[in-house]
Amino acid sequence: MPTRSELARASQSSYSMSKTGSRADRLKHAQDNTPQNYTILPEYTDRMITTMKHNTENHFIVAHRGTDLHGTQTKKDVEADFHILTGNTTNDETHKKRTRKTERIVKALKHKGDIYLTGHSLGGSTAHHAMIHSKQVRDNVKQVDTFNTGSSPFQTKEHKSTSKAYKDIHSKTTHHHIEGDEISSNVKSGYIGKHKTYKSSKKPSIAQHIFKAVKPIIEMSPLGKLGSFLGEKLSTTLSAHSLKHFF
Repeated sequence: MPTRSELARASQSSYSMSKTGSRADRLKHAQDNTPQNYTILPEYTDRMITTMKHNTENHFIVAHRGTDLHGTQTKKDVEADFHILTGNTTNDETHKKRTRKTERIVKALKHKGDIYLTGHSLGGSTAHHAMIHSKQVRDNVKQVDTFNTGSSPFQTKEHKSTSKAYKDIHSKTTHHHIEGDEISSNVKSGYIGKHKTYKSSKKPSIAQHIFKAVKPIIEMSPLGKLGSFLGEKLSTTLSAHSLKHFF
Protein backbone atom coordinates (compact mmCIF):
# COMPACT_ATOMS: atom_id res chain seq x y z
CA MET A 1 0.00 0.00 0.00
CA PRO A 2 1.23 3.57 -0.62
CA THR A 3 2.77 5.55 2.21
CA ARG A 4 1.46 8.94 3.36
CA SER A 5 4.41 10.58 1.58
CA GLU A 6 3.64 8.77 -1.69
CA LEU A 7 -0.01 9.81 -1.52
CA ALA A 8 0.99 13.43 -0.90
CA ARG A 9 3.41 13.33 -3.85
CA ALA A 10 0.68 11.82 -6.01
CA SER A 11 -1.55 14.76 -5.07
CA GLN A 12 1.29 17.14 -5.95
CA SER A 13 1.84 15.53 -9.35
CA SER A 14 -1.81 16.13 -10.29
CA TYR A 15 -1.11 19.88 -10.47
CA SER A 16 1.02 19.25 -13.56
CA MET A 17 -2.08 18.50 -15.61
CA SER A 18 -3.62 21.98 -15.21
CA LYS A 19 -0.62 23.80 -16.65
CA THR A 20 -0.34 25.22 -20.16
CA GLY A 21 1.27 23.23 -22.95
CA SER A 22 0.41 20.13 -24.90
CA ARG A 23 -1.17 17.13 -23.21
CA ALA A 24 1.99 15.13 -23.93
CA ASP A 25 4.14 17.74 -22.16
CA ARG A 26 1.78 17.87 -19.18
CA LEU A 27 1.71 14.09 -18.88
CA LYS A 28 5.52 14.01 -18.96
CA HIS A 29 5.71 16.66 -16.25
CA ALA A 30 3.22 14.70 -14.15
CA GLN A 31 5.21 11.50 -14.64
CA ASP A 32 8.42 13.27 -13.63
CA ASN A 33 6.76 14.28 -10.36
CA THR A 34 5.01 11.03 -9.44
CA PRO A 35 6.18 9.00 -6.45
CA GLN A 36 8.98 6.58 -7.25
CA ASN A 37 7.87 3.31 -8.89
CA TYR A 38 4.55 4.67 -10.14
CA THR A 39 3.44 5.16 -13.76
CA ILE A 40 0.77 7.62 -14.92
CA LEU A 41 -2.20 6.05 -16.73
CA PRO A 42 -3.07 8.60 -19.47
CA GLU A 43 -6.45 7.02 -20.24
CA TYR A 44 -7.61 7.83 -16.68
CA THR A 45 -5.89 11.19 -16.35
CA ASP A 46 -7.09 14.70 -17.23
CA ARG A 47 -6.87 18.26 -15.89
CA MET A 48 -8.90 17.33 -12.79
CA ILE A 49 -7.76 13.84 -11.83
CA THR A 50 -4.45 12.00 -12.23
CA THR A 51 -4.35 8.21 -11.99
CA MET A 52 -1.21 6.12 -11.55
CA LYS A 53 -0.29 2.46 -11.03
CA HIS A 54 2.50 1.01 -8.93
CA ASN A 55 5.06 -0.69 -11.16
CA THR A 56 5.34 -3.90 -9.13
CA GLU A 57 2.54 -3.90 -6.55
CA ASN A 58 -1.05 -4.36 -7.65
CA HIS A 59 -2.59 -1.03 -6.68
CA PHE A 60 -3.58 2.37 -8.08
CA ILE A 61 -3.62 5.95 -6.77
CA VAL A 62 -6.37 8.28 -8.00
CA ALA A 63 -5.37 11.87 -7.16
CA HIS A 64 -7.75 14.84 -7.28
CA ARG A 65 -6.03 18.15 -8.08
CA GLY A 66 -6.27 21.14 -5.76
CA THR A 67 -6.81 24.79 -6.73
CA ASP A 68 -4.23 26.06 -9.22
CA LEU A 69 -4.26 29.87 -9.40
CA HIS A 70 -1.67 29.77 -12.18
CA GLY A 71 -3.28 27.03 -14.26
CA THR A 72 -5.78 26.85 -17.08
CA GLN A 73 -8.70 25.93 -14.80
CA THR A 74 -8.43 28.85 -12.36
CA LYS A 75 -11.96 30.20 -12.84
CA LYS A 76 -13.60 26.81 -12.24
CA ASP A 77 -11.29 26.16 -9.27
CA VAL A 78 -12.17 29.47 -7.63
CA GLU A 79 -15.88 28.86 -8.18
CA ALA A 80 -15.52 25.47 -6.50
CA ASP A 81 -13.60 27.06 -3.63
CA PHE A 82 -16.46 29.52 -3.13
CA HIS A 83 -18.89 26.61 -2.83
CA ILE A 84 -16.58 25.02 -0.25
CA LEU A 85 -16.41 28.28 1.70
CA THR A 86 -20.21 28.56 1.79
CA GLY A 87 -20.71 24.88 2.65
CA ASN A 88 -22.52 24.23 -0.61
CA THR A 89 -20.37 21.62 -2.37
CA THR A 90 -23.43 19.47 -3.17
CA ASN A 91 -24.49 21.98 -5.83
CA ASP A 92 -21.04 22.69 -7.25
CA GLU A 93 -20.48 21.46 -10.82
CA THR A 94 -16.76 20.73 -10.29
CA HIS A 95 -17.50 18.49 -7.31
CA LYS A 96 -20.25 16.67 -9.21
CA LYS A 97 -18.13 16.30 -12.35
CA ARG A 98 -15.18 14.88 -10.44
CA THR A 99 -17.45 12.40 -8.68
CA ARG A 100 -18.70 11.12 -12.04
CA LYS A 101 -15.13 10.87 -13.37
CA THR A 102 -14.00 9.02 -10.25
CA GLU A 103 -16.89 6.58 -10.65
CA ARG A 104 -15.79 5.77 -14.20
CA ILE A 105 -12.17 5.25 -13.11
CA VAL A 106 -13.16 3.06 -10.17
CA LYS A 107 -15.51 0.99 -12.32
CA ALA A 108 -12.69 0.36 -14.83
CA LEU A 109 -10.01 -0.50 -12.26
CA LYS A 110 -11.82 -2.15 -9.34
CA HIS A 111 -11.09 -5.70 -10.53
CA LYS A 112 -7.46 -4.95 -11.38
CA GLY A 113 -6.11 -3.99 -7.95
CA ASP A 114 -6.65 -1.91 -4.82
CA ILE A 115 -7.61 1.74 -5.36
CA TYR A 116 -6.35 4.57 -3.13
CA LEU A 117 -8.00 7.97 -3.39
CA THR A 118 -6.25 11.20 -2.42
CA GLY A 119 -6.33 14.97 -2.90
CA HIS A 120 -5.01 18.27 -1.56
CA SER A 121 -7.12 21.34 -0.68
CA LEU A 122 -9.91 21.51 -3.28
CA GLY A 123 -8.84 18.01 -4.33
CA GLY A 124 -9.42 16.73 -0.82
CA SER A 125 -12.92 18.19 -0.87
CA THR A 126 -13.80 16.64 -4.23
CA ALA A 127 -12.34 13.25 -3.22
CA HIS A 128 -14.46 13.32 -0.06
CA HIS A 129 -17.48 14.39 -2.13
CA ALA A 130 -17.03 11.32 -4.34
CA MET A 131 -17.08 9.08 -1.27
CA ILE A 132 -20.14 10.86 0.12
CA HIS A 133 -22.21 10.78 -3.06
CA SER A 134 -21.15 7.60 -4.86
CA LYS A 135 -21.73 4.09 -3.52
CA GLN A 136 -19.61 2.79 -6.41
CA VAL A 137 -16.64 4.82 -5.15
CA ARG A 138 -17.37 4.15 -1.48
CA ASP A 139 -17.59 0.38 -1.93
CA ASN A 140 -14.52 -0.06 -4.14
CA VAL A 141 -11.92 2.41 -2.84
CA LYS A 142 -9.68 0.81 -0.23
CA GLN A 143 -8.43 3.99 1.47
CA VAL A 144 -8.82 7.78 1.23
CA ASP A 145 -6.20 10.28 2.44
CA THR A 146 -6.78 14.01 2.06
CA PHE A 147 -4.27 16.76 2.78
CA ASN A 148 -5.24 20.21 4.12
CA THR A 149 -8.74 19.80 2.71
CA GLY A 150 -10.65 22.98 1.94
CA SER A 151 -13.36 23.31 4.58
CA SER A 152 -15.98 25.66 5.96
CA PRO A 153 -17.74 26.31 9.28
CA PHE A 154 -20.97 25.94 7.29
CA GLN A 155 -20.15 22.44 6.03
CA THR A 156 -22.18 19.63 7.59
CA LYS A 157 -21.70 15.88 7.52
CA GLU A 158 -24.10 14.54 4.88
CA HIS A 159 -24.71 11.08 6.34
CA LYS A 160 -26.04 10.16 9.78
CA SER A 161 -23.42 8.62 12.07
CA THR A 162 -25.58 5.50 12.40
CA SER A 163 -25.74 4.87 8.64
CA LYS A 164 -23.67 2.25 6.81
CA ALA A 165 -22.39 4.93 4.41
CA TYR A 166 -21.04 7.01 7.32
CA LYS A 167 -19.33 3.99 8.88
CA ASP A 168 -17.78 2.94 5.56
CA ILE A 169 -16.46 6.44 4.86
CA HIS A 170 -15.14 6.86 8.39
CA SER A 171 -13.34 3.51 8.37
CA LYS A 172 -11.56 4.26 5.09
CA THR A 173 -10.82 7.99 5.33
CA THR A 174 -8.10 10.03 7.04
CA HIS A 175 -7.92 13.81 6.78
CA HIS A 176 -4.37 15.16 7.36
CA HIS A 177 -4.16 18.78 8.57
CA ILE A 178 -1.24 21.08 9.38
CA GLU A 179 -1.71 23.23 12.48
CA GLY A 180 -2.18 26.88 11.52
CA ASP A 181 -3.73 26.21 8.11
CA GLU A 182 -6.99 28.17 8.20
CA ILE A 183 -8.13 26.73 4.86
CA SER A 184 -8.56 23.28 6.40
CA SER A 185 -9.29 24.34 9.98
CA ASN A 186 -12.94 23.15 9.87
CA VAL A 187 -12.28 19.76 8.36
CA LYS A 188 -12.96 17.93 11.65
CA SER A 189 -16.44 19.38 12.07
CA GLY A 190 -17.51 19.07 8.43
CA TYR A 191 -15.91 15.93 6.99
CA ILE A 192 -16.45 12.28 7.82
CA GLY A 193 -13.36 10.27 8.71
CA LYS A 194 -10.41 10.17 11.07
CA HIS A 195 -8.47 13.42 11.54
CA LYS A 196 -4.76 13.87 12.15
CA THR A 197 -3.17 17.24 12.94
CA TYR A 198 0.57 17.89 12.62
CA LYS A 199 2.84 20.78 13.52
CA SER A 200 4.49 22.64 10.63
CA SER A 201 7.81 21.14 9.56
CA LYS A 202 8.87 24.16 7.49
CA LYS A 203 11.31 26.76 8.74
CA PRO A 204 9.98 30.35 8.81
CA SER A 205 10.39 32.14 5.48
CA ILE A 206 12.34 35.38 5.04
CA ALA A 207 9.01 37.22 4.77
CA GLN A 208 7.91 35.76 8.10
CA HIS A 209 11.17 36.82 9.75
CA ILE A 210 10.71 40.37 8.44
CA PHE A 211 7.09 40.43 9.57
CA LYS A 212 8.11 39.35 13.06
CA ALA A 213 10.73 42.12 13.22
CA VAL A 214 8.33 44.92 12.23
CA LYS A 215 5.31 43.57 14.13
CA PRO A 216 5.86 45.77 17.26
CA ILE A 217 5.89 48.89 15.08
CA ILE A 218 2.80 47.88 13.12
CA GLU A 219 0.83 47.19 16.29
CA MET A 220 1.25 50.68 17.72
CA SER A 221 -2.30 51.57 16.54
CA PRO A 222 -5.62 49.66 16.69
CA LEU A 223 -5.76 49.50 12.89
CA GLY A 224 -2.19 48.30 12.86
CA LYS A 225 -3.05 45.54 15.33
CA LEU A 226 -5.87 44.36 13.08
CA GLY A 227 -3.59 44.41 10.03
CA SER A 228 -0.92 42.56 11.99
CA PHE A 229 -3.39 39.88 13.06
CA LEU A 230 -4.70 39.34 9.53
CA GLY A 231 -1.21 39.42 8.03
CA GLU A 232 0.05 36.85 10.50
CA LYS A 233 -2.93 34.57 9.82
CA LEU A 234 -2.37 34.80 6.06
CA SER A 235 1.37 34.20 6.34
CA THR A 236 0.89 31.17 8.61
CA THR A 237 -1.81 29.70 6.36
CA LEU A 238 0.23 30.07 3.18
CA SER A 239 3.13 28.26 4.83
CA ALA A 240 1.04 25.56 6.52
CA HIS A 241 -1.10 24.78 3.45
CA SER A 242 1.84 23.42 1.44
CA LEU A 243 1.85 19.72 0.52
CA LYS A 244 5.59 19.58 1.23
CA HIS A 245 4.86 19.12 4.93
CA PHE A 246 3.73 15.60 4.12
CA PHE A 247 6.62 14.47 1.91
